[in-house]
Amino acid sequence: MSNKTGARPPPQKRAGQNQKQNQPQSKIAIGNMQPAATSDAKREARTQRQAAARAASDRRRRAASMRRLGLLAVLFLVVAGGGLAFYLNEANKPGQSVAQQPSPHLQKVEDPHSYSTDPPTSGPHLADTAPWGVSATVITKELQVHNLEDGGVIINYRPDLDKATVDRLAELARSYDTAVLMSPYPDLSHQIVVTAWNRVDRLEALDEARIRRFVDEYRGKDRHRESGS
Repeated sequence: MSNKTGARPPPQKRAGQNQKQNQPQSKIAIGNMQPAATSDAKREARTQRQAAARAASDRRRRAASMRRLGLLAVLFLVVAGGGLAFYLNEANKPGQSVAQQPSPHLQKVEDPHSYSTDPPTSGPHLADTAPWGVSATVITKELQVHNLEDGGVIINYRPDLDKATVDRLAELARSYDTAVLMSPYPDLSHQIVVTAWNRVDRLEALDEARIRRFVDEYRGKDRHRESGS
């Protein structure tokens, strides 16, 4: 029977045509996946850079902290070493250290004043000084202090000290041409007491080497700058 309308039936589609139609859809899906993967990689790279930057910053902070600690340690050693050196130097000096008193000039001996040690090693004093050398008479404290301020060393001895010892002390004192004074001192706590500015050494018996070491250490050092008078 013939088709009255005269129209031809639509041709059948081949299987290959359906596959070709599906291919663009797969390409689109793959194309959508690529930007997402790239974005993840960028985030990962950024995270790694940030972590590396933080690690580098932490290393710099630790290094700076170690440098500060090193500087503090060096400073401590310098200060401690200086303090130790000063202490050892002072400890090795002859005699004992005495704190300095205010040391103004007195108009006369009767002006009110006092001393922290006996014999004194600093403090108020007269404008005059006693002659250097050996004195058979007592030299007042107020004169002694001025002699000490002028850089002198004074060998004080008890008036009842035996003559042989006094003679040996006198010989020792005369071996120095200046800045050494020897005199008896009433009510002395020890047989012999040697004084310099802010220093004292007390001896129960004659020790020439010890006295000479004291004299050689302090004799001739002017103390006016320290005393302020």
